[in-house]
Amino acid sequence: MEEHTTNTGFLPSFLRTFFIFTMKVITETTATDVYNCVFWTTFLFLSFILFFGLFIPLIKACFVIRTPDGPYEDIFDDPNKAVHPGDADRRAYGVGDFPNVFDDATRTLSVIVPAYNEDVRLPQMLDETIHFLEAKTQRNASFSYEIIVVDDGSRDATCAVVLQYSKQHGTDKIRLLRLHQNHGKGGAVRKGCLRARGEMILMVDADGATQFSDLERLMTQIRVLNGYGVAIGSRHHMQADAVAKRSFLRNFLMYGFNFYVSTLCVPGIKDTQCGFKLFSRKAARALFPVQHIERWAFDVELLHLCSRLNIPVTEVPVTWTEMSGSKVNLFEDIPQMARDILIIRLCYTFRIWSAQPDGQHNQRKQKLN
Repeated sequence: MEEHTTNTGFLPSFLRTFFIFTMKVITETTATDVYNCVFWTTFLFLSFILFFGLFIPLIKACFVIRTPDGPYEDIFDDPNKAVHPGDADRRAYGVGDFPNVFDDATRTLSVIVPAYNEDVRLPQMLDETIHFLEAKTQRNASFSYEIIVVDDGSRDATCAVVLQYSKQHGTDKIRLLRLHQNHGKGGAVRKGCLRARGEMILMVDADGATQFSDLERLMTQIRVLNGYGVAIGSRHHMQADAVAKRSFLRNFLMYGFNFYVSTLCVPGIKDTQCGFKLFSRKAARALFPVQHIERWAFDVELLHLCSRLNIPVTEVPVTWTEMSGSKVNLFEDIPQMARDILIIRLCYTFRIWSAQPDGQHNQRKQKLN
């Protein structure tokens, strides 16, 4: 009698079939097949990055000018001003109107501080800044100042911190500009500078990394330029010490970025990214209405515009300390900056972007003249 047995095997049938198919593909694959597979995979991957990382942003740059103003970006909160009982907006504080950079200057200096989630680092920076500026005011009765802190859509208590300083020192000296959404550091700086009252306008980081007393050196250089130009803080003199302390990767990125920037946009400038830059009011009127880039590469665009508009730029060594809590992500922001710098070069070279203010600002300028 014949014995009937069922052999199910070690693996289920579908896994056994897949295994046999895989082994067959491996044994029959040639070196040419491997080369073609690697080539086309790499080609498709690079094409994907090029299309979505450069081509699409470049197309957007051709049509999208910049982030429009929000409904309350022309006014500032005044915690010392009573709220009208019938205020339809039910605001917690009174308000005041921001002026325009095309109005006549009414202060010697405007300090613009872009801030995003800076409730921890901002108080120390403001204390140092106010102490220096108040001392300068006492030494020179003709000197006056204002500080505009631009809240770039923070989710922490940044606004509350600034309003406490406004309440203590008055909104004539410290004002809060609230942005309705996060624009990026460049967008915050642009919107703050367009609302400044100073003959000179200083952009400074909220972390207080640069010694504020170095402002005197920048102001001296603006006077040397006959009140028209840009003086930028530079950390280039500290580069040797920085190289010794940083990792090989950070040094490689630093040198590569500097070479890339100087080749494409800003030749001759050793440090484009120091967050301590002083603009004469006339230079600010020419630069900030034109600025497009709102993220980290905005410094490069401003300096590139200076070269196109023949605005003098001078570098001034400053004392700088590396602070914790940096918002820059090397592996995310550096590629974005590299892309934006290439877009800057392409858009201005092919006149997609104009280096001249638009009609609205031109009309305002003609009225002033």
